[in-house]
Amino acid sequence: MNDVFLDTFRLAGGQYYELKDVIKDIQIDDLLDLVAEPENPYDEFAVQVFWEYDDCRCLLGYLSRTSNRIIHNMLNGNLKLYGLVTDVNKQYSTQLEFDIYLHL
Repeated sequence: MNDVFLDTFRLAGGQYYELKDVIKDIQIDDLLDLVAEPENPYDEFAVQVFWEYDDCRCLLGYLSRTSNRIIHNMLNGNLKLYGLVTDVNKQYSTQLEFDIYLHL
């Protein structure tokens, strides 16, 4: 059974988190971990985007609040979602795009 492609997203808030520090090491097709953060004081549907490298579990940023509600609810429903990096702009250290998949 194949995993299901859901959509392509651009990372939000990368300039405030660890993306700028690790972007030089991120590669196309790197795995991203998505975590619902219902206790976020600014967005009850917040979804954190993490990247693991060596001993670092790096918070890169968030899904945009304009497109996070469905993904957040899927994660809260215990569905297994993950991201794969599709575009990383190393010249501008806060631009990252990724596809989200549902693991079956």
